[in-house]
Amino acid sequence: MLQQTMAAVPHRQARLHETANRKRGASGSAYGKLPHVLDAIRLINLAVGRVTKAQAARYWLSAEVLSLAQSALVRAEVGSPEGESGDSGAAPP
Repeated sequence: MLQQTMAAVPHRQARLHETANRKRGASGSAYGKLPHVLDAIRLINLAVGRVTKAQAARYWLSAEVLSLAQSALVRAEVGSPEGESGDSGAAPP
């Protein structure tokens, strides 16, 4: 153990210099480290920011989980005609 400690002493100044130039708490892919939660949040925000209103409307209509009234509101909001990209108003079997 003493040998390991003595071997680390010459490299101490280099490590201190390296850490002095690094932002405190710096981690994640922006700093060449493994991705972490903040990286995941940034990726999600980037992906969600690219979804258009029409894409979101098509998703909800195709999922067929909305009531007829909700479907009509979504279609009116994006200008989608009845029966396009979603339920046709008929109840599922």
